This record gives sequence, structure tokens and C-alpha cells, in this order.
Amino acid sequence: MTIEINRISEASPGVYYVVLWCPESHILSKLLDPDMAFVLCWDHEAGDYSWRDFDLPILGASGSTKALSRIVKFDFIIPTERFLQILPQMRPAIKAVQVGRVPPDYLDMKQIHGKPLYKILAECGWHVLLDTPANDYGRVLSPKREVLELAIEIMQMEHQTTEKKPGL
Repeated sequence: MTIEINRISEASPGVYYVVLWCPESHILSKLLDPDMAFVLCWDHEAGDYSWRDFDLPILGASGSTKALSRIVKFDFIIPTERFLQILPQMRPAIKAVQVGRVPPDYLDMKQIHGKPLYKILAECGWHVLLDTPANDYGRVLSPKREVLELAIEIMQMEHQTTEKKPGL
């Protein structure tokens, strides 16, 4: 089985996707709609394999407790404007979806897939979803084909630039 990259397909009626080679989180700076409310990230990781000081919500949302931790994995929702401010400092691998309103509590991006997911995202007024390990194939989904066309264009330009660099 071969993976077709840079080809827009329909995952479900009104939901389009494309598989890209090595997209990184920074592509979102050009794909996000700055007028939309939020970005939801899931399975976000902070830290590495060394024990480090973190302020963690060990006792819940009411406060944080300083603790040594290694990798901290969590989901979060942040206003798009703030997300765009921190995006340059984020790791290249990301799982993120832009939505117009906060999704329901039962939305578990790790568990809900396919048509049920697309239905919930539609109810939240979604714009774009990027799921990428940043060192392999990644996918972009959107209810708007033009968002995927832009993603393909950005990736083709990046790969052309990389190919022209001496020593690579």
C-alpha cells in the first residue's frame, strides 16, 4: 500500500483531508483563521526524559504544586491569538484543531474518530485540524478545500527551499 501525499480526498461528506510529508506545527501560523476563537491541542507533551521542576495541577484546577516530573502529557484549549504568540516556541510535532467555540466535555480526541468526530467538530464550527509527528507523514483536515490547497502549497514551497540548500 502506498500513501498518496498532496492529494485532497473526502474523508466524509464535507470533510476533506490531505496527507503531507513532514508538516510541522509552524504551518498552523498560515492555516489558522485569526478571527476564530480557540485552538484545542491534545496529547501535548512538555518536558523530556529527565526529571525537572514543573508546577503541576496535582490537586486539581485550583492551583499548582511544584514537583519533579519527566514528560507531562495533557490536552488544552487556548485562544487563537495566544496560540499564535506561543506557536514559534512549540515543538514541531502537534495535534491541534481550531474551533469556533469550546467543545463539549465528552470530546476525547484520542477516542472519537471518523463521522462522530466530524459531527462534533462541525457543531463547534471548526476550521482546520493538524495531526503530525513532524518527522513522518502528517495529516490536515478541514471542511474547506482551500485550507488544504494552501497547506499543500506551503509544504511544496518548503520542500523546494530545502532542496536548494547546499549540503542537504
